Amino acid sequence: MNFPQELAALRQWICWRLEPDPKGERPRKVPYDPRTGRKASSTNPQSWATLAQALAAKDKYLFTGVGFVFTEVGGIVGVDIDHCRNEDGSFNETAQAILDKAPSYTEISPSGSGLHIFFRGTMPGKGNKNSTSGVEMYASARYFTMTGNQLEGTPDTIADGSAALPWIHENYIAKKKADRKAKVKKAARTVSLTDEQVLEKAAASQNGEEFTALWEGRWDGKFGSQSEADLSLCCSLAFWTGKNKEQMDRLFRQSKLFREKWDKIHHADGATYGEETLEQAIQRTDQVYSPGGELGLYEANGRYYRERGENVYALTNFVVHPLEMIVAEEETQMTCDAVTMYGETLRLSFMTSDFASAQKFKAVLNKRTISLCYLGSDGDLEILKAYLAGLDWQVKQGVKALGLHERDGRWVYVARDRAFSAGNEDVPDLVQLEKYAAIESSLIQHSPIIADRMTALGQNLLRYLDLQEIKYCV
Repeated sequence: MNFPQELAALRQWICWRLEPDPKGERPRKVPYDPRTGRKASSTNPQSWATLAQALAAKDKYLFTGVGFVFTEVGGIVGVDIDHCRNEDGSFNETAQAILDKAPSYTEISPSGSGLHIFFRGTMPGKGNKNSTSGVEMYASARYFTMTGNQLEGTPDTIADGSAALPWIHENYIAKKKADRKAKVKKAARTVSLTDEQVLEKAAASQNGEEFTALWEGRWDGKFGSQSEADLSLCCSLAFWTGKNKEQMDRLFRQSKLFREKWDKIHHADGATYGEETLEQAIQRTDQVYSPGGELGLYEANGRYYRERGENVYALTNFVVHPLEMIVAEEETQMTCDAVTMYGETLRLSFMTSDFASAQKFKAVLNKRTISLCYLGSDGDLEILKAYLAGLDWQVKQGVKALGLHERDGRWVYVARDRAFSAGNEDVPDLVQLEKYAAIESSLIQHSPIIADRMTALGQNLLRYLDLQEIKYCV
């Protein structure tokens, strides 16, 4: 271990041990008093000791390691850059920029993938952590798990941070005030795809070749390290899953990039390499897939939103759960469950013509209840229709009247409750449109026609046609 004299001389050292967390899945690093072997606190100086005492206690009590506690009167500020060191020893863009801009004593973290950089100075502003950049900064009430594994090429001493610390804080920790409209837009973009759908859509996308290569583990020559490839695949999964961390993890484990390292602890707070990679991917992914993304329409919080420029506004107080789409020659019928933002479910059927105007659409909504509301314009309604058309419907062919219909070179009889062929075989994807339910056939009134009667009917129909031809010839 090689600690700078400025740290070694301070009585701000503790020991720590990696222990299971009864309230969570991640193990935690528990601080201990080197002198007593009892638990310590980063805010209680009475539980701290000298470096020599901490090193001795580590061996005596079989602690995992030693730690340095930051205190306001100490004048030492620590910068923690998480998950920044690649397997080949290189660093990500953030870490390299800080190392180049502000050289000071730096050591490699216990995980081997992070860095601890120390400066003399004070906290330059509010905020200690930025998950997007992976950078943390502390000057009090916190401790670093120390290794003494100095990064080669960095100074042996702690540099003055009066210029470096404000720069690091401004560029990598301070969170920019987000526009409220942008927050609404982000919240409005949701998606729900199965694992199979995610893989199918990702492979068929514009970047499908790259996704497939990563999925199959073919990253060499395209990325500097597998860690970069892991993050790239996770960013793709974040987009297609709507940043569903559980689904991202499940899918990544199915890819050829998965390895034992995924479940190894790689961070001071006990986070695994996989957990940190997923979190980074989520933070770096601004956009997520949405069936209506190209239309500027999104689903969130039980309603539909429309994005127009910088503005986002609600179109409905409900969302549609598709059931059945019946396509006829001149019009289409969509049957769905409309679920309000309050959880009420209502069965509705729309015709193509119902989307002709907002007034007509509202009339369909108000036919059975006052619970459903449409708040958009006629133009918004066209966008909504296009969005709904892209949902996952069970598609059937529709007819106006009950009775005989030719389909795919065979005759099918459409009754009120079923459609069937001359062999009495069900034809489930042929139905009558609800709009024309009043139109009935006199051929069948009470019970479905059987095969023998269907055959006889066909023969008589042909005879009738022959008689008509003879009559007109005479």
